[in-house]
Amino acid sequence: MEATDDLGISYNNGGGFRRRSADGQQSVGTLMLQPALAIDAKPVTLRFVFSSKTTQFTCELPVDLT
Repeated sequence: MEATDDLGISYNNGGGFRRRSADGQQSVGTLMLQPALAIDAKPVTLRFVFSSKTTQFTCELPVDLT
């Protein structure tokens, strides 16, 4: 995961996978962005990149912090 805010600051993933869920269908963990979000940042766009051996899918999620 990565993110960019309206001030042009880029953030990188600082968390991750801890374990599989009880049914084994998903992972359980924490995703954090580093450095900490700027106080003046309002919208932040999160980008998730999912990939396998043959495909890659990117999803962007805008988050309004106001």
